Amino acid sequence: MIDYQEIIEQLDDEKVKQLLDSFNIPFEDKGNFLILPTICHNQDVDSASMKLYYYKNTHIFQCYTECGAMSIFTFLKNYYETRDIEYNWYDDILQVILNCSAANTAVKTTEGYKSIRDNYTIKKDRRQLPTYPESLLDIFIKYYPIEWLNDGISRKAMDKYHICFSPT
Repeated sequence: MIDYQEIIEQLDDEKVKQLLDSFNIPFEDKGNFLILPTICHNQDVDSASMKLYYYKNTHIFQCYTECGAMSIFTFLKNYYETRDIEYNWYDDILQVILNCSAANTAVKTTEGYKSIRDNYTIKKDRRQLPTYPESLLDIFIKYYPIEWLNDGISRKAMDKYHICFSPT
């Protein structure tokens, strides 16, 4: 079993910097954190803003424009997918992160992850749902049942979300 949290907690900051260098990702070391361009969702490093932070104490990447907080696993996944780079989760993400971590884990010697996604097919034949005339909604009236009000559904909420009542 893989303990992802242990791997993340034992990331070596110098190895994370080496990883960023190997991907040609520029960064500024500010002591407690690194500042990077927002390459998590931008393909071009030059057009990306410097609003991606890597916090050394929590080992979290924080994108302050779009992606939010990410583990190093999510960061690498976003990096590959943004660039339409095919990747193998085991070889291109897990093994790369294990090389940056001091975590002792038996995962290094296990076989690669084998996806079962190809075993399933997506049904392309979607049936068309029937459409009904809007006049069918005319049976509903604007009524505020006391039970609904007692359950905390306010009149204002019923009006805002067009919650109506059917007396039949």
